[in-house]
Amino acid sequence: MKILKLNNDGTLRQSDILHFGGRYSFWEKLRGKGSGTPKIKYIGGVKVLDDIILNGQTTYANIEPFKGGLVVYLNINNTIKAVGFKLCDLSDISLTAYRIEMKDRYRNKKTIVHRGKLIIQGNNTSMEFDIYTSLFKRILLFLSQPKLKSYFRYAVSLNKPEKDYAHLTMGVLGQI
Repeated sequence: MKILKLNNDGTLRQSDILHFGGRYSFWEKLRGKGSGTPKIKYIGGVKVLDDIILNGQTTYANIEPFKGGLVVYLNINNTIKAVGFKLCDLSDISLTAYRIEMKDRYRNKKTIVHRGKLIIQGNNTSMEFDIYTSLFKRILLFLSQPKLKSYFRYAVSLNKPEKDYAHLTMGVLGQI
């Protein structure tokens, strides 16, 4: 893992782009099902970055694939920070799905959706992220790319599905 220094405009330096094998072209991004992940919630793992985060502050991250690695961009206190992993330094990318039972209040139908916990492990560190239910399928698709397949592990928790009580809250808020 390498903590990257960004240009003043928040972009990667050319030397770092070359260090991670270069960016994909527009057509390669289209064939590879996109240019990165949507915003995911950063939980922790990199001490240098964790020390900057204020108590209770939510930090979001995006993961961008490069030809020879992954770069994780973090928005901390309205400042962009970046951490890079070369593919040869990755040891494991694991996504654990947790089932949530949701109830459609209009049709009175129950469905199962997933939220997730993503852990990216390098040789000397790991980063942990929460994946929201609305983004879960997109993250799963991103991590299923052929170049990441040898590192990617996917599991579904065998715990009972969590209950989603948002329909109760929305019912109360809808009456206000």
